Amino acid sequence: MEKEEELLANAYRTIKGKSRVVGVAFYVVTGSTLFAAMFFAARLLHEGLSLSKGFDYYTALGELFLVIVLSVGEFIAFQELRHIADEGALKSFLELQKLWTDKSFVELRGKMYKRLDTPSAAWSDDERRAGVEMCRRMDEFAHQSAFWGSEKVFVFWDMVIAKAWDVLEEFVREERNDVDEKHKWLAFSVLGNKALRKVESEGRYKRKTAAL
Repeated sequence: MEKEEELLANAYRTIKGKSRVVGVAFYVVTGSTLFAAMFFAARLLHEGLSLSKGFDYYTALGELFLVIVLSVGEFIAFQELRHIADEGALKSFLELQKLWTDKSFVELRGKMYKRLDTPSAAWSDDERRAGVEMCRRMDEFAHQSAFWGSEKVFVFWDMVIAKAWDVLEEFVREERNDVDEKHKWLAFSVLGNKALRKVESEGRYKRKTAAL
């Protein structure tokens, strides 16, 4: 994988990693605060009558109960946000499914996959036009799938994405050189490369084109 592709892949992983860290940090901080407030409130209720007269018992107890109420409210709000995020993930999947099953995209993939039978054959003008459109659509799919997570995407589409990259890897590199744009279709190249390595390492597929 090229350096720029690895940077993009790391960026996606960093974004997802930060989301997990925020969730864990929230539970640790809020949970600790709630536990401490309940502990000290229980002690105040138990020892309140024996405290010195100068100690404002009711104010302290009220403050602790306020912390408890706010912590519980934050837990409820955070769970609601997670529910919204889950709904967003489902919507994202449905959008991916809609894009992948688009009739023209299905036909385009079928046309490109036929090249796996004759990988060394020269590209016709019609195939080159189809290749450009295929790369554009795969790049769009890769961008939309990035924040859903490649692990989840690969549950459904790892083999077909791997085959698409097997067919188009050399085509992508040639196109980048022709237009002097080394990042063209970068999202597709990151996802496709990863999918191809995955299915190869699992012994489920042997690439038909020469590795570059």
